[in-house]
Parts: sequence; C-alpha cells; structure tokens
Amino acid sequence: MCEDPERKITTADVIDFKSMETPEDATAYDWRDMSIQVQLYSKAAKEVIGENVETGYIHTLKDNRRTAIPVDKQSVDNAIGAIEWAVHGILDGDFPMRACPHNCGSCDFKAMCAQKRQPFKSTVLPPQINTPAGEKTIAAFENDDGGGVK
Repeated sequence: MCEDPERKITTADVIDFKSMETPEDATAYDWRDMSIQVQLYSKAAKEVIGENVETGYIHTLKDNRRTAIPVDKQSVDNAIGAIEWAVHGILDGDFPMRACPHNCGSCDFKAMCAQKRQPFKSTVLPPQINTPAGEKTIAAFENDDGGGVK
C-alpha cells in the first residue's frame, strides 16, 4: 500500500503468496483458480479500504518471482460472475460430473465413478476468466484435450 503524508491509503496491490515455483512456461500454465482468487481479493480490498487495487500478483516463494494478475474492473466483474454462475448452478442442482483425464487421474473417487462427462442443464455460460495467459473459460467447459467449450 502507498500512503499520502496524512497516512491515507492512496493505492494498494494484492499479493497472494504461494509456496511453489513459477512454472517454466508461465503462458501455458493454468492460472484460472489463482486469478479468480486474486481478483476476488482485489474486490474485497476495495470494499475494506475503499480504494481500487491497481495491481494483483501471485508471488511464488520458492523462486521469489511475481506474476501479474489482471485486476481491472472487467476482470474482477468476470471473476464475480463466474462464482455467481457456479453458486446458481449448485442451488439449482446443476452440477454434473465433468470427467476429464486431467482430473480423473488423481481423483480419490475414480473407483466408484463412471468417469463420464455429463452435460449441464443450463445453457448459460459463465464469463471468461482473465489470466496472465489471456482469457480462459472455466475448466468445467473444456474439452478433454484442453480446448473449446463442450
């Protein structure tokens, strides 16, 4: 945070510390979850201190590096919209199994799961998540190969 001479906060940054290394290919890394987290922290900071957060970062402790996370109004609004979309789906009972090789390989419940992708009842799509690697759809809508919406 930066303060003026009267100790009023003038700007703020959100920094989320992670006990990991920055991935070798940061543009190919899946930043969605961490981006949403920093974007929601940005919204909370605005609510608490009454100032817009200008920048957001993931700071990886193992290599002491920072990756900028978009926290502009549209990015924050999209993160909130994605969470609202998920909550509405849960409340409406619309949370199908969305099996994919990436998740199923390490899942503790794969022995009792059909491991098939079920469709959502709703046709409403959540907003895109703005990440350091660009805009991404939420993972539940990715094809098994990592592309497109299904």
